[in-house]
Amino acid sequence: MEPLLTLSELKQKPLVEERLKAIAAQLIASHRRHHHSLVLPYARQAGIAVEGQAPHHLFMKAIQVFHPDRLVVVWDQISAAFLASDHRTLDQVIQLLRFHPEPAASPRKVVEFEDEEEEYGFDTEDFGFDIYADYAEDYGDGEWDPDEGTFYSAVKRELFGNLELYPDAADLAKLEGELDLSDYDLHDLEGIEHCRGISSLNLSRNNIDNVFPLTDLIKLETLDLAENDLEDADALGGLVNLKELDLSANDIDDVAFLDRLPRLRYVDLTGNPVRNKAVIAKLETRGVIVIS
Repeated sequence: MEPLLTLSELKQKPLVEERLKAIAAQLIASHRRHHHSLVLPYARQAGIAVEGQAPHHLFMKAIQVFHPDRLVVVWDQISAAFLASDHRTLDQVIQLLRFHPEPAASPRKVVEFEDEEEEYGFDTEDFGFDIYADYAEDYGDGEWDPDEGTFYSAVKRELFGNLELYPDAADLAKLEGELDLSDYDLHDLEGIEHCRGISSLNLSRNNIDNVFPLTDLIKLETLDLAENDLEDADALGGLVNLKELDLSANDIDDVAFLDRLPRLRYVDLTGNPVRNKAVIAKLETRGVIVIS
């Protein structure tokens, strides 16, 4: 497939649709394999690339631009540009639909080790007692944080760094915009219910198994819960302003709550054992982009 469409090809709706499908297929396959080398160039083409943004967040934005469901919007733009002889817009569309071949896999290097020294290790059971527990009892445990894995601990580090300060309910109520608590080993969200002003929340790659504390965060428009331990997300059904939701890599089988989200336009269910496919079909009828 040629990287760029020609002007004559841009006049052919089936070719434009084929290009969108090819790009979307690439993005989805890359996302599922956790190979994100293609996400950034397509995000740049779409004008949505943000320096330092997580690849799966870029994917969430990019797939909404290149999904075949966007054909009507893209085709209307192309038709209007041809009628107006707007070559600048036509060139922008050509660049938007630029195709990037998947990069060739790097050859695997074989490393030989000579005279490698044998490593010796031990387990606490080898001694008949837990040496770490005894050490902690006698000498203290240094940097160990009893609140590790809690929302308060994570947001403290995010807001106050190493200062011995914890946010109170009033501090949390003042938060607006985006809150990123990804990769914090979170398992307890108690306290997050005070963050009623935030519109974007990233809780990906944690150990969360209960989303009930998110029930009242009705200003949320974007929510990322990818790679957690969720089996039930029904509590999200009241987030009436939610537009983008990533639930990939969880263990959710019932997604009926998604039909109660009136503004939803994108949801990623990759890696979940979803059983009520009728809900997905209904969402797609509404124009929601569903990745599953």
